[in-house]
Amino acid sequence: QSYVFITPPVSNWMTEILHDIPEISDAPFNIFALAGAHNAGMNTIENLKISKIDEICRKGCNSYQTEKNRIMTQTCLSAGRFRGPKAVLRSMVNFGMCQKDTITTMLDLGNRYFDFRPGYMLGDDLRGKIFHQHSFVPGLEYRSFLIEVLIWLSKNPSEFVVISLRFSGFANDDMKPSVDVLDNELAEAQLESGINHIKIGSKDDMKNTIKNLLESNTRLIFLNGISSRQASKYSSYSDAYGTADVSTIITALDSMKATPPPGYDYVNLQLQGTATVVDGAILNSVATLR
Repeated sequence: QSYVFITPPVSNWMTEILHDIPEISDAPFNIFALAGAHNAGMNTIENLKISKIDEICRKGCNSYQTEKNRIMTQTCLSAGRFRGPKAVLRSMVNFGMCQKDTITTMLDLGNRYFDFRPGYMLGDDLRGKIFHQHSFVPGLEYRSFLIEVLIWLSKNPSEFVVISLRFSGFANDDMKPSVDVLDNELAEAQLESGINHIKIGSKDDMKNTIKNLLESNTRLIFLNGISSRQASKYSSYSDAYGTADVSTIITALDSMKATPPPGYDYVNLQLQGTATVVDGAILNSVATLR
């Protein structure tokens, strides 16, 4: 089956809104409803090396908290190895990839919120490069992601991008980099891209006016889910999202209050389930080696 969606150009939808409704520039930035990408950096597994796959899979399987999921995944990966390295890579695509488009394409399609989970490669004792991590499967390199976002913002001077950094679902706590390391990655991305005129915003800028943010060129906002800079979100997500039943998610969305309770920095409406916790989901995902 193939699905084709044809829409008008939306790469500058924020700019167009500000042009059509000038008075909105005096409103706080949090008036915007932003389309977001779940596990945004899982649009590739090009950084998963065949030479390392046995070690990563072994450590990844051993990290599972439930014996059932651990045994199922080990069995599937063993079957994949028997069929050859391509089958193992396909099992990792089935298990780990959540997106198919480049970051630039996502931005051109209107996406403005990125859920990125930066971490070291599982078993990387040397603390080398940082990648998006989905459990133990590495995706896009974090610095490359930042460079791609900075370049796009420099070409679209009235658009904004919001990034939420989290460590959710990591197979091992050793994969988590420090805040200082992540700050350095941003500094290196600015240096490598040559783009340092775009100021970096924080959760406090959600209440700043759009006009002020544009005038100061504060257009890359981090809502970090890490350390003391954590932004609090009023989210529809709960343990109930461990489902493959869409009606459960619709019920969660319907239960959200029209006016968020006090104390939250932003609202997060999640449309995807966490199917990996459903009985048999990991088995079906990893075992479908086609």
